[in-house]
Amino acid sequence: MNAHSWYPINLAAIEPQPAKRPATGNLIYPAGRHTVTGEPEAGKGLFAMALAVTEIRAGNTVAWVDLESDEEFVAERLRCFGVEGDELRRFCYFHPNDPIGTLGATEAISVFLYQRRPTIVILDAFAGLADLHGLDSWKSDGVERTYRLVIEPWREYDAATIVIDHVVKSKGDRGRFAAGSERKLGAVDVHIGLDVLEPFGRGRTGRAKISIHKDRFGFLPRPRFGDFLLASDDAGTVTTCGIEPPPIEEEWMPTALMAKVSAYLERQREGVPRSSIKRDVKGKGEYLIAAIDHLIAGGYAIEQPGERGAKLVTSLHAYHDGDPFPYEGTAGNTSPGHGGPTRSPFPVSIHGNGNTSDQAELERLEGIGEEMGLT
Repeated sequence: MNAHSWYPINLAAIEPQPAKRPATGNLIYPAGRHTVTGEPEAGKGLFAMALAVTEIRAGNTVAWVDLESDEEFVAERLRCFGVEGDELRRFCYFHPNDPIGTLGATEAISVFLYQRRPTIVILDAFAGLADLHGLDSWKSDGVERTYRLVIEPWREYDAATIVIDHVVKSKGDRGRFAAGSERKLGAVDVHIGLDVLEPFGRGRTGRAKISIHKDRFGFLPRPRFGDFLLASDDAGTVTTCGIEPPPIEEEWMPTALMAKVSAYLERQREGVPRSSIKRDVKGKGEYLIAAIDHLIAGGYAIEQPGERGAKLVTSLHAYHDGDPFPYEGTAGNTSPGHGGPTRSPFPVSIHGNGNTSDQAELERLEGIGEEMGLT
């Protein structure tokens, strides 16, 4: 028996599995690692709540780990979505004030996950989780440890995790990253960004653009997924909630600047960081970032890790103003508005975890649960 994990794994012995496809809202992958980012009041919490309600109404259980508000606020918001009775009991709320390594905490979480099998776990928000555990979200090792020690345990029985996070204040310096270390992008399978189009609030209709900054599995339309729409009456009761496809007309892109950036990349012998592009190509910072993002999303360029954690952008195909977008022949990269699929508002999708019960493990965990008063 191996006393370590440093041995080759025989991939030929692994049974073929179908590729993961998005389920909840046609957006969240079962057992996937997701993050939702945006400015304050971009609707991140409302968006995550809508996803949670979708799962609850499908008969599934949801866990919500809250470091941002309190139980009274969350309960009131759920009732605004019309969640009551048995549905409310399928929303399992946690508001920890001590680290996950506290005596008995890991066991309590394991018991909960085994017994309730939530299909999605929402963690609000990354900065609070890191701070609670004395970790620095602005450093790569702090991000790594937060994901490995604090977030990953919630995936023990194949729940999808959705981490809510913030973006840096300056749009020109934002790129595709959440506030803090760029390692946050590498730690997740899917990065969803929200940008306010119409402010959210009681008695009004709010709307936010949904952008896909990363999709490891490759099934989500990019770069724009659609718009998150939520309307409520003066009391806050939700009257309309859904994801709408983007407008039929093409999303505006800085095509002239994209052509300049592409020409610059074509002249380079190897990949260059975004900072070099911003220094050497004349243009407004936020439009340069948008040009780089569009080139990557459209298959004209690629961004890969370099030395010392650097992200390097390399040209794949030359882009000229007016060229097809996305790049013709790029598989799995259909842009909304160019024949992409339409999506009904938060379609219900029931998906199980595929786990089978083991009697000995069940008895062991139930025994722990009884000792902790959890059963």
